[in-house]
Amino acid sequence: KRLAQVVSDPSLTKSGVYWSWNNASASFENQLSEEASDVEKARKVWEISEKLVGLA
Repeated sequence: KRLAQVVSDPSLTKSGVYWSWNNASASFENQLSEEASDVEKARKVWEISEKLVGLA
């Protein structure tokens, strides 16, 4: 249901957004935490992931 809403609702066309829904099924743009936006942490996670799957 929510996937259909995201692709058909013109108010949800903003790119690069993580959409969430409240208990009343109203959609809203979810704000990323500082930790999720931390470029250095992302780089470290990427490097560890590469090692774990044998790409590094």
